[in-house]
Amino acid sequence: MDINEIARRAQFTAREKDVLTGGVAPDSDWLRLALADIHCELGEALQAWRSGDDGQKVLHIDSYVRERYKVIGDVAEPVCQTCEAQFDDDPPVRSPNLEGVFCSTSCLEAALSRCLRRKPIGLAVELADAVIRILEACEFRGIPIGEAIEHKMAYNDTREVGHGKAR
Repeated sequence: MDINEIARRAQFTAREKDVLTGGVAPDSDWLRLALADIHCELGEALQAWRSGDDGQKVLHIDSYVRERYKVIGDVAEPVCQTCEAQFDDDPPVRSPNLEGVFCSTSCLEAALSRCLRRKPIGLAVELADAVIRILEACEFRGIPIGEAIEHKMAYNDTREVGHGKAR
């Protein structure tokens, strides 16, 4: 799929899900809102990187939770969210991505398996979100982004190392 096809798909999905440029009319404040959305995605990418995600793999909430669940000793609500069992001596498991507490990792995993979709998360995904938002905005306004990228890359090939800036 080329960049223009990706832009068309991004814009189609945005229209279908009613998230295209915040639902504004084409001639209103669309650019400000689109750039704010892109900036938010880049901020989320920075946060993922600060949290130690190097972007080398796409994570999903369920894999993230399985790797990072934590055991909690004191919990106000001593009932498992999956099986409703009372907790005995074993401390419950709390998930950073699911509401409530669970009596065991198997109950946590059962709750995760009930999720209808696996949400991708992390640095790579947030950068992808920013690109998708850019392409969606370009398609929305008829901006020939594929052509612009080709011209810009061809120009960049002619530039000096470091673009002539002192280092």
